[in-house]
Amino acid sequence: MRKSQEGSVLIETVCACLILVILVAGCLEIFSFVTDSLRINKIARESARAGSLLSMQEKSPSRSACKEKAEDTGNNLVRSDRYFNNSTVQIKCQANKGAMHCQVDYDYRYLKYFGQSKGGGTIHAEATYPYFH
Repeated sequence: MRKSQEGSVLIETVCACLILVILVAGCLEIFSFVTDSLRINKIARESARAGSLLSMQEKSPSRSACKEKAEDTGNNLVRSDRYFNNSTVQIKCQANKGAMHCQVDYDYRYLKYFGQSKGGGTIHAEATYPYFH
């Protein structure tokens, strides 16, 4: 191999490794986003379900009691999940006449695997369960 070719092989290897690192970082970011979205959807479903179940278990709970139960369940899920330690998760539940409706918003930050929290967006999830009052 000539000396002039050795330098070009090194440059090609560095470029290929850089592209590989960028692809792996992109895959990690997509995985993180999908995982967060699934967790937020689970919190919304479990919160609405807990409020709805309270309406079936007790003889005549008030709507505010069902709403509080749903929000407490969601907050307990957030606290028990060590993944959301320093994150902003907002849970809002409404006990309407026919259903328990919960909304969960999570401020997602990009590049959190790399210790950088620049940019991001909001992951929004909603769930509605029948409310038997």
